[in-house]
This record gives sequence, C-alpha cells and structure tokens, in this order.
Amino acid sequence: SQAPCPAKIGRDLQNKMTSIADASERIVLKVNAPVPLRRLVVVCEERIPAACQSLANERSIIGRLLYKHFLSHRRHSHLGRLQQAFKGVDALLNCCNTNTLRDLLNGFVKTMEGADHKDRNVDEFSRIFGATREQAVAVQSKAQAACKVFCGLLAKQFFVPFSLAACALLGRVFALAGEIVEAAETGNSALASLSMHDKQIECQKEVTPVLALGGLKPVFETE
Repeated sequence: SQAPCPAKIGRDLQNKMTSIADASERIVLKVNAPVPLRRLVVVCEERIPAACQSLANERSIIGRLLYKHFLSHRRHSHLGRLQQAFKGVDALLNCCNTNTLRDLLNGFVKTMEGADHKDRNVDEFSRIFGATREQAVAVQSKAQAACKVFCGLLAKQFFVPFSLAACALLGRVFALAGEIVEAAETGNSALASLSMHDKQIECQKEVTPVLALGGLKPVFETE
C-alpha cells in the first residue's frame, strides 16, 4: 500500500481544525448570545437540518416502495396518494435550503458582534421560514390523506405488507413535517424578538443623550 500524501494529511488536519473552531464559536454563541438568537441558531443549525436529513431518508424508502409496487398498483388510488406524499416531501426538501439558512444566520451573528443591525436580511429570513412552514403543512395534509386510504386497506386486509409499510413511512413523514413546522414558527418568533430588541436599543440611543442633559437615566426593558 502507498504511503499517504503529506499534503493531503495537512489539508485534512486543517479542515478538522476549522470544523473544531467553528463548533467552538457556535458553543460560545449559544452561551453568550441573547435568547432569541440562541433559538435561531438551534433552528437553523440543528432542528431543520436534522429533520430534512431524516425526511430525505424516508423519501428514499418511499421511492423504492413506489418503484417496487408501481406495476401492480398503478391504477389504484392508494398508490396515487402515496405518490402525492412523495412529491410533497420532495418539494419540501427543495424549499429547505439549509445552506442559505446558515449563510443568513452567519450574517446575523456578525451583526450581533457590532455591525449595523440594518444589514440583517430579516425579510429574506422570514420568507424562507414562511415558505418552509407552508410546504411542511402541505406535506402533513398529503401524508394524512394517504395514510387514511392505507388504513382502510388494512381494515379490509388488502395488501397488508404494502399497506403497513406505507402507513409507517407516512406516519414518520407526518411527524418530521410537524417538527419543521414548529421549527419555522420558532424561527419567526425569534426574528420578531430580535427586531424588537433592536428597536429598544435604537430608542435607548436616541433618548439617552436628551435625558442626560437633565441628569436622568432612562430605563428600558430588554430581554
């Protein structure tokens, strides 16, 4: 066997050190940042990516199930319902761009370190969360409708192995889509709290010089 290339070893070591440094920065951020920003970090870096990864795994299994049973069930409504749920999951995964979420989150982190808060793209963040929530709710509806059809088949003892597998997968899809819905709502709530926090800081900057002339100190409620 050939000896490993020193240049490749150096690149791998540098990549690992970069990953460790990024992880350390995220840990410090979660400890020291305001509560809304910590929630936003968890949503963008943990909850939505983890749910999307699990959904991608379920989608691949549903795809194999559809491929296996397509010829014998192609004229039945239950297969059409399962195909609709599969396409819904595919659309949701296309909508959940985790790389975009991380880029927007990095912009938020930089602004919290001293840059102007007006540089934050809050509208784009809200748009992504809103579109993601809408797609996730649609997936839940499609999964529930498909599961209802397969439960009817199970009650009549029709296609029992196929129906059991489909119900299990659809239940998992429904739960993961619900997790994404909750994560998107939490993200929007965190954005609203951060915007309110910025407004309070701006108001404090505007009022403090005026009150300082009279020897007064302003009192603001900040989270």
